[in-house]
Amino acid sequence: MPESSASPVSALMRPRSIAVIGASTQPHKAGGMPVRLLLEHGYTGRVVPVHPSAAEIQGLPAIASLREASQAIDMAIVCVPQPAVRQAISDCVAQGVKAAVVFTGGFAEAGDPGLAEQDQIVQLAADGGMALLGPNCLGAINLRERMFATFSPATLRGMPPVGGIGLVSQSGAFGAYAYVLARRHRLGLSHWVTTGNEAGIQVADVIEWLAKDPDTRVILAYLEGCKDGPRLVQALRAALAAGKPVVITKVGRTDAGARAAMSHTAAIAGEDAVFDAVFEECGAIRANTIEDFFRYGQLFATAPVPHNDAVAIITGSGGVGTLMADRADDLGLQLPPFTEAESLRVTEQASLATTGNPIDVTGQVVGNPRVLEVACEIAAENGRYGSIALFTAAGALSPAFWPTLEQCARQITSRPGITATIAGIMDESQRQTLTDLGCLVYEEPTHAIEAIAQLRKYALGRQRTQPLADPPSPANRPLPVGTLDEASALQVLAEHGIGVVPHGVAMTADEAVAAAQRLGGAVAVKVLSPDIVHKSDVGGVRLNVSGDEAVRKAFDTLLAEVSVKAPAARIRGVLVARMVRPVLECVVASRRDPIFGPVLTFGLGGTEVEWLGRVAMATAPVTPQRVMQLLQRLDLLRRLDGWRGGPKVPPQALVDAICAVGRIACTNRGLVHLEINPLLVNADGVFAADALMQIQ
Repeated sequence: MPESSASPVSALMRPRSIAVIGASTQPHKAGGMPVRLLLEHGYTGRVVPVHPSAAEIQGLPAIASLREASQAIDMAIVCVPQPAVRQAISDCVAQGVKAAVVFTGGFAEAGDPGLAEQDQIVQLAADGGMALLGPNCLGAINLRERMFATFSPATLRGMPPVGGIGLVSQSGAFGAYAYVLARRHRLGLSHWVTTGNEAGIQVADVIEWLAKDPDTRVILAYLEGCKDGPRLVQALRAALAAGKPVVITKVGRTDAGARAAMSHTAAIAGEDAVFDAVFEECGAIRANTIEDFFRYGQLFATAPVPHNDAVAIITGSGGVGTLMADRADDLGLQLPPFTEAESLRVTEQASLATTGNPIDVTGQVVGNPRVLEVACEIAAENGRYGSIALFTAAGALSPAFWPTLEQCARQITSRPGITATIAGIMDESQRQTLTDLGCLVYEEPTHAIEAIAQLRKYALGRQRTQPLADPPSPANRPLPVGTLDEASALQVLAEHGIGVVPHGVAMTADEAVAAAQRLGGAVAVKVLSPDIVHKSDVGGVRLNVSGDEAVRKAFDTLLAEVSVKAPAARIRGVLVARMVRPVLECVVASRRDPIFGPVLTFGLGGTEVEWLGRVAMATAPVTPQRVMQLLQRLDLLRRLDGWRGGPKVPPQALVDAICAVGRIACTNRGLVHLEINPLLVNADGVFAADALMQIQ
């Protein structure tokens, strides 16, 4: 896939000439390091040191100012003190430089004065059409072209292998750490970028560029935060469409989302849950530890995606085989056994072998390595297994056993669509031999199973990921500003096609009785106030009220109790609603996330929603297919399918209501929070029995 020439990252990553503004004669300093690295690593483009007085920098002729450059400069590295950065950027623009990397700190991260100065250099760069990386960043590297625009000392010990993994980090310190680990673990990198303050180029810009880069197969991204949620979604979707896995470590789990006002769901779905939802919707793989971050990057860069969930575990240790089988079961992988004929082929080689999967070739494999080869032949050739996981203990260290293990690896990896994982002790050269063949190699046996599960997760994610829902049309009329009482909120829902419980509003006991008579049957009597969120907490709810006298008593006692427990609340009478017998009680809510915009939370509802926590989250608008996926995951569809002898209820009305809440959230930008709890589901449809809306 060709890269986009319009991307600001293109100018950054493939310059044919580089000026170092603030170049130093001392190679270990920030201004000297990039000159040194470009020379030592064999960068083939022009390097132009810029220094106010030195005629030569590390053997290269220097100029006093960038404006003296006699030839075009593609990229500039800026490593001058903070007060001189603005002039350096101005010089770059004047010379038509396409991209600038600013190492210098003291900008937005240093407070308001620094932010104001940063805004000025951003405007200068934008006016000149120049891409800007940083400020306060560690720079960028294109390993294939030996382009080192960094001052990180991590680069002094050599390069990682050149490979297909692109790495981008907001943190320079993490970027340096990752570079060292990549070299140590022979993780093949294509590009390495740190974005610093992200005044110009963001992590999302780099992800999208790497998605189009023909030299990159896998993208690793380290996030501490996100300024532009839609931009990140666009980048992740581009990588998904290109078939390039994105592994993300997102740090900074906070309770910011849990501070959203007036919400049951806010207590169980915070800011970090929104990132989880976005990553899943966009097919990104989240790594919660640094070990997982690199392990997942390596596995996606090394092995093919297995064609199904079936794994053949082949081991010489029954105990470890069971450990691996337990982990496979935890992760939803299948373990079909060998057939009777296949089992016979194995036991002919090792009489004590068992083939129920795990396939345990026992300790007899030491004296007869051929049994391992036969087991691998069967698993690779019968077409039932998408993956084969071997546990070899320390067998690889045996000169007599190693050739068999290498042959087994060649046999498995020669089959398309089969993933080979091998767990055991071996030396580095053996590990590299197997890795070069396309095997995933681990010391920890369960890591071999987890690797297979991650590959399958990505494959299934690509299959299940739905197109983004079409943006809804603007709302016909704006919602009133403020917190709506329940009756007003139910009216808004009804106007948007969401079923509501039959109800009426009463200001007196006589009106309450009349409303109950019109509705018929048992009713709920609830205080009506925009100031009372949890009505039951202040005695503001009476359920299953039947008969005129009972309704009258409920009206009087309810208001009396509320007046004591919530004396400052504005009371607008009571809401009298017909009692509806549900098959399922759900909660459906929306709130406006400051990064990603409107998000939905839905799941098991009622008074226990905060305790049970059986909810899912999705960005809005949402497709019916996505809603069905999440309801299935929550195991709520089973509740509608004749659970415990109850009626079978089609889920479509519930799905439609959830999608409608998403449309309401998207078409009313002032809507801060909407919550329906409970939304009652039965054979007649869905009925919002309580609702809360807050509009700014």
